[in-house]
Amino acid sequence: MHLAENPLSTDIAGGYVAVVRLAEYEKFITGRHGELDSTLFEANVRDYEGETIVNKSIQETLESTDTSEDFWWLNNGVTIVASRVQPANKVLELESPQIVNGLQTSTEIYKRRTVPYQSDRRSILVKIIEANDNAARERIIRATNSQTAFGPSTLRATDRVQRLIEEYLDTQGLYYERRRRYYFNLGKPVERIVSIDQMGQAVLSVLAQMPHIARSSPSKIFDQGIYELVFRPDHELATYYACIKILRAAGDFLVVDGGVGVVEDFQYHLAMLLGIALTGHEQPGTKDVARLADEDFTTSTARELLKLIQEEYAKANRSKKILMLDGLAKDALMTERILQRGHDYLRGTSPQIPSSQRGRQIKRSVGRRASSNPRR
Repeated sequence: MHLAENPLSTDIAGGYVAVVRLAEYEKFITGRHGELDSTLFEANVRDYEGETIVNKSIQETLESTDTSEDFWWLNNGVTIVASRVQPANKVLELESPQIVNGLQTSTEIYKRRTVPYQSDRRSILVKIIEANDNAARERIIRATNSQTAFGPSTLRATDRVQRLIEEYLDTQGLYYERRRRYYFNLGKPVERIVSIDQMGQAVLSVLAQMPHIARSSPSKIFDQGIYELVFRPDHELATYYACIKILRAAGDFLVVDGGVGVVEDFQYHLAMLLGIALTGHEQPGTKDVARLADEDFTTSTARELLKLIQEEYAKANRSKKILMLDGLAKDALMTERILQRGHDYLRGTSPQIPSSQRGRQIKRSVGRRASSNPRR
């Protein structure tokens, strides 16, 4: 990277602050065929946000012909992390560089390619940090992005387990958007895109058996303590695929059987009960859920389980006088009651199905219904 002036550094080795001419920075972020080098942004927590107010403002600043104001005066600049930084006067040699903050600015600089930067004397502010271990990189990524109002899931986007989930779901024909808007910007089918927040809701419902939190506060899964238990690199990756598959299939069933209006309020409880019924365990573990990756359920099974949920909602409605379904869907006590009905269903004590047919009904329910997310 060629700098406009010699970089500034402190007594702590490996950190530099520099200004780079817009023309030189454009070269740095552009591939050999003139494309924006996406490999530089792999560690960024989000993708290009599109024509937002902030991005339009950056573009307007870039297009300005006012030579009395430098670009870096009006922009926060970018942060680059590299495994090795070697300074040589006005040049920095970077090994394995990653732009961890500043993707929006970088994209806007790249987009304004209709007017060459060669005659533009303005510069961009660049922070370059040498960090040769993953832990240090992760701390820098989170620190440089936490000053912006991102959701908690966004700041987890670069975790190793999230990358592993993305790779695995790709083999199943799904696109795991751990980096916000990444696959959307690539034009992938919306129905095959799984957001990191939706995955959190799926795992909360099926594996953690907390559908009321999935409905009311899905971001809690990213709280310290809960996150480390649910998103573990040593979990079978099929577990995550099975969770999202069950949650989406539950939603598809509800649309057909009950209409769009009931999906949000019943979907998470239904996904929890399906996890119990299909695994045959009152509290399925990750291996139990992982086995469901290649299995499906029948409409009749879903209808029986939905009836249990509706009965408990009706009881609570009469006793607690809660008229709004979403209020019941967010109630922890409601989850306890529905969970007990799920246990009764599994033991064959539910009045909906004769106990002599219980095991056979669950067994037959596997594999009939096509997945709501077909594989490639």
